[in-house]
Amino acid sequence: MKLIIDIETIAYRHASSNEKEYEIDDGLWGYFCDVETAKFGIEKDIERFTTFAPDHTPTLAIGDKNNFRYGVWPTYKGQRRKYRKPAGYGTLREWYRDNWEVKQIPNVEADDVVGLIADDGDIIVSGDKDLKTIPGLHLSGEEIIEISQREADMNFYKQVLVGDVADNFPGCPTIGNANPMFKKDNWIHAPSDMVLWAIVVETFARIAKKFPEKTPSPLKMARCARILRAGEYDSVTEQPLLWTPPMEPARW
Repeated sequence: MKLIIDIETIAYRHASSNEKEYEIDDGLWGYFCDVETAKFGIEKDIERFTTFAPDHTPTLAIGDKNNFRYGVWPTYKGQRRKYRKPAGYGTLREWYRDNWEVKQIPNVEADDVVGLIADDGDIIVSGDKDLKTIPGLHLSGEEIIEISQREADMNFYKQVLVGDVADNFPGCPTIGNANPMFKKDNWIHAPSDMVLWAIVVETFARIAKKFPEKTPSPLKMARCARILRAGEYDSVTEQPLLWTPPMEPARW
């Protein structure tokens, strides 16, 4: 069984915290990273994770440079492209490739790799809320919790509506995490995916009447929000199988 770790967030944090600014020459400044200290921090994190699942093999998930979501929503993560990665990040990436089992899949990001390779009994380690859309066992703080299929699906549909500022896809205008709709019986007790998707589409349609220029297609938002699950990737074409709704309302 695997302890699947979204290593990119961890490596980024340690590279950033160990990055220093220095003066190369009079008036000329640059950055360096104490890579050995960053490595030590990553090792300690992995060791700590394994104490909660000693019978699981650490498996590090990393993303590909190509991401299919750019074709779904061209500005996906667009705000990040103008920022440089911390010094030493590339070196750390090569280091953990050489020292742990690493999984990378063409055209998808690390979150998708986690979702695609997770089997029954595996444990997912990630601080990214997006992974709460994947059913199964998760290390949360110092306890292992189980996210049911139902809970994972509801988290996914909610993410379609709310969008994600960090990933730069908007979701449905005016619908935030605290929106009262998520506490209503028709959301909490929706009997099926089909009903949840109908609520999502109806919400987009209602908001589009007020903000027609700002309301995107719910299908595009769903394909941005969908963290791939087992069976949602074609290994021959090396492309994901884009999420298809349980029903296709004529409006969209």
